Amino acid sequence: MEPVGPANIPIETHLLVGCCREADRANVVSRGLDQLRAVLPESFHSHLIALAEEIRVSSRLMRGLADCSQMHIGRVPFMTGYLNVLLPCISRSLDDITTYYEDKTLSREIRWRKMYNKMTEEAGGLPLPQRFVLYNHFLSLLKQLLIRYIHTRLLPPLRCPL
Repeated sequence: MEPVGPANIPIETHLLVGCCREADRANVVSRGLDQLRAVLPESFHSHLIALAEEIRVSSRLMRGLADCSQMHIGRVPFMTGYLNVLLPCISRSLDDITTYYEDKTLSREIRWRKMYNKMTEEAGGLPLPQRFVLYNHFLSLLKQLLIRYIHTRLLPPLRCPL
């Protein structure tokens, strides 16, 4: 394990703490989106519901990844590089969403439209809820990477017939 920072915290620990922190933030953001949805016309609800639900799934997956890592600690170093790429992306997306829905200078409808359109445009046309679908798929694959090793060790070794 590689030490980082002044407290010599291993990078793996730092990233897994980051998973828990981002999971908490994701819950806060999804609740904020639910509050925004409550005051918007019904025509906006489907996209807001989809986005809030995908963010909740992200939260559960990040927390699950951190939990599973404690049982499969030997595999954690294999996924740290991937987490080091993904967590800042999730964090920035959550920050951007928060910035948009907390902007009191705009009406709630304009906040939502601006958030959805700007963030979709930023991702090359990928709709905002689908961004979190991609994050969730990546997180699910990381969990498989983490837990799969244990299962393959239980299988008998392959033998080639002579």
